[in-house]
Amino acid sequence: MLRAVLERVRAEGSSVRAVVCDLSSSPYVDLAGARMLASLSDELGKDRVALCVAEARATVRDLLRAEGLEAKVGRIDRFTSVADAIEHQSAAPGEPH
Repeated sequence: MLRAVLERVRAEGSSVRAVVCDLSSSPYVDLAGARMLASLSDELGKDRVALCVAEARATVRDLLRAEGLEAKVGRIDRFTSVADAIEHQSAAPGEPH
């Protein structure tokens, strides 16, 4: 997934400012998935693209926070919708959500 997302973002060019990861249908994420999201955030950051996490469930939030993803992407909660993430990035381009 990491390579697929990066390839797609890079194919779109500089018009992409954020990638929103909607976790509303993910009841759990394993350690490998959490680390992949952290790596994705790092790689996107090199291209000045923010990674935003939307609608993460409790156990998912806990694991992502434990892996330090919240420090990279900003607050992770179940209340941030995809629309909220897009709105936030439109209002403050370049800042992590």
